[in-house]
Amino acid sequence: MARLFLVLMMLAFGQSAAAGSVTLTFDEFSCTGTPASEGRTGSVTYTNPNSSAIGACGPQILLGDDGLDQQMRIFADPGARFDLVSFDIDATYEIFRVARSLFNPGRDTQIAEQGGNRVQESFFWDVGPRGELAEPAQLQQAESHPFFGITGLRDGKIVARTRIDTNGVSTYQPSSEFSDLDELRLGVAANSRAIWANNRFLFGCGNQCGQATIDNVVLNVQVAAVPLPATVFLMGFGLLALWPLRRMRKAN
Repeated sequence: MARLFLVLMMLAFGQSAAAGSVTLTFDEFSCTGTPASEGRTGSVTYTNPNSSAIGACGPQILLGDDGLDQQMRIFADPGARFDLVSFDIDATYEIFRVARSLFNPGRDTQIAEQGGNRVQESFFWDVGPRGELAEPAQLQQAESHPFFGITGLRDGKIVARTRIDTNGVSTYQPSSEFSDLDELRLGVAANSRAIWANNRFLFGCGNQCGQATIDNVVLNVQVAAVPLPATVFLMGFGLLALWPLRRMRKAN
């Protein structure tokens, strides 16, 4: 009787959630044949945004600006969630900066908001009260910059977001914020067609800010419990109803 009761409880609550670790290696995006624009591993689907770009094929994801899409996406199947454990990254960038103090008050803000101009050693910005030109020596190459962005979503809402400097990073392990997600976005956070700023500097790029190659994305995936059909549940209670009859037969 106790065993039968245990079986009925299992039927009532359905199957337990399945969990496991998966590694996205992007092997299906190799340079043989026509590169796919989408891949799949277990309960996870992911995009290859630059599948048609020349030289972008290979068992990894290539992201960048100036002709390359900057962002890839990873989706969980309906009812599934995942935690981001780590991913391998190989990135290079070239970003320049110029001091905001070189510009007329308000002019630096106007440039940062409008964008459009690109900054590199062969480009100049208007500075000073008479519109003098910034000398190349006034442009500095940024030695560190939060070049790469990571965004986690749950039910269509952003729940985790960070930007990292990729210098010296080969494998990135995020904080626990990137847990229980159903979508993940990885991408280059700098754009050569824009100018951005902090309190001290204006930043920009030349023809290209940089590129990043992503590989071996490790996820812990949880698949929600799947309820068993109602007919199975009813059958269990039918067996329970027959139990007294069995005991009566034994007694006779």
